[in-house]
Amino acid sequence: MKHTIAALILTLCTALPALAADDALLAEVKKLAGDGVVVVVDEEGKALVELNPDRPFIPASSLKVATGLAAMEVLGPDYHFSTHFYVDDDGMLYVEGRGDPYLISEELDLLAPALLAKGRKEFAGLVLDDSYFEPGITIPGVTKSDNPYDALNTALAVNFNTIFVVIDGDTITSAEEQTPIVPLALTVAKESGRSGKVRINLTDSPERSLQYAGELIKAKLEAHGGTVGDGIRIGHVPEGLPVHYIHENSRAIPEVVAGMLKYSNNYMANQLVLEMGVVQHGRPATLANGVEVVHGVLEEHGLTDGLTYVEGSGISRDNLATADAMCRLLTAFHPHKELMRDRKGALAKTGSLSITKTIIGYLDTSEHGEVRFVFGLDGSKWNERFALIELLKKEL
Repeated sequence: MKHTIAALILTLCTALPALAADDALLAEVKKLAGDGVVVVVDEEGKALVELNPDRPFIPASSLKVATGLAAMEVLGPDYHFSTHFYVDDDGMLYVEGRGDPYLISEELDLLAPALLAKGRKEFAGLVLDDSYFEPGITIPGVTKSDNPYDALNTALAVNFNTIFVVIDGDTITSAEEQTPIVPLALTVAKESGRSGKVRINLTDSPERSLQYAGELIKAKLEAHGGTVGDGIRIGHVPEGLPVHYIHENSRAIPEVVAGMLKYSNNYMANQLVLEMGVVQHGRPATLANGVEVVHGVLEEHGLTDGLTYVEGSGISRDNLATADAMCRLLTAFHPHKELMRDRKGALAKTGSLSITKTIIGYLDTSEHGEVRFVFGLDGSKWNERFALIELLKKEL
């Protein structure tokens, strides 16, 4: 009996310091997180830190991890976005956009010589076809601002549907050497009333974004030795016209997802969602079809309980998540975790809206191995997210 009591006392004494340490850590977490959500679990799913674990929060751009997971599983690692080109008997070049989110200047420098190598270098003009997307697609949470995160999702757009320029009074130059200044870029820059190095999206109208795509494609074709007439118009590829060239983007889905996560590009996220809808439901692309496909992936992973997903970027405040659902999302995304960006020694994805600051990810610790963490904080706590990671590195 004496040995039993002694063993019990020893057990209690050795447990008390650990309990005190846990309480001390939680106290430090509360100082940084305030009334926010903080959950940290080990590889077995055991909670190491819990602060308001049952409170739903707006995930903001950390929701892009769900979009990335769905893209890797639905489209697959070998999938490439494409753009299709046709030429009629009059020499008109038809450009059919198919939602490529990475149709950027560097890609056009690969596209142009490949197209010209197909045996024709002179074109009467350009016809731009965006019928791959349902007309008038709108994304919940996107506004009419000229900020890059509000860029319009369209079937045919270049440079993430934005222009990047340096405005110095009446002098307007490109902010990147790979992108020539075209007439519409000058117009948009002058209309903006801004100065310095700025990136401006083309939300005014789908027609304007198509015009910019056409002007930049024309400039790149001419830079690589082709000639293109001045006419650029919007239209449809004539039925039965054979394809002249299909350009597959040089970036496969893993690189697209990595870019979306690194730069937190809302436009890219919803282009992925729209393409997933086409792959499973056919064209034209619709947001409803794309969201349905993502929901299917989330359901397969048991993530629909606790995760409300209304669009792919996290810009909508109607997206909601619980810490438990986001931890389970991290478990599902684990095979692709290297696509995430390094943040303070953690592989993580942040989210930022005026009312919330979030971050979810993976962190290697000395005592608990790899842990998964979910922080959903008040909108004022930009730096506290990273301070919490530093705290976990020190204490776990």
